[in-house]
Amino acid sequence: MNINRKNGVGRCPVSLLLLSYLVTERPDKERVQAMGLEFRGDEGEEFSKLLRIPHGRFIPPFLAAHQKAVAPQEFMSKLLAIYLEEGFKFEQSTGVRPDHVGVVLEFLALLESEKKNPPDELQVLIAVSLKQFAEALGKATEHPLYRKVADVLVDMVETETVASKQKQI
Repeated sequence: MNINRKNGVGRCPVSLLLLSYLVTERPDKERVQAMGLEFRGDEGEEFSKLLRIPHGRFIPPFLAAHQKAVAPQEFMSKLLAIYLEEGFKFEQSTGVRPDHVGVVLEFLALLESEKKNPPDELQVLIAVSLKQFAEALGKATEHPLYRKVADVLVDMVETETVASKQKQI
């Protein structure tokens, strides 16, 4: 499976899970190739520098860090309420925050697999911060994998935002 800008990644649960994995774990050869890229072997090191070790080129993989409209605790409370309402089992005991980009993408994949549209409240809550995360990720790296992840996420947000606005008209 290749992800590209033309296949509507926002509408494919497998693609969303792949993106979730790539911002949560050190990538392996299979997942890099699933993005349509050649495995170079330095993907794990770039992952750590960008998304794991908080110094240098670190981009916080938490949506609350990329938005200014809502206080972080309120942001996460709203997100948890949406998860609960939609039946998403988020385990707070795992130590992973509910606003981690990987968790949000996993939630979107679940909704898509159940053929549910994301609630409008979710789209309003995450669109700006997800796009800002993706843009910051794209600016922080020259690595082809994370440039592509950033591009796909920006494209997904822009596509979904346009679709949401058209639905409202």
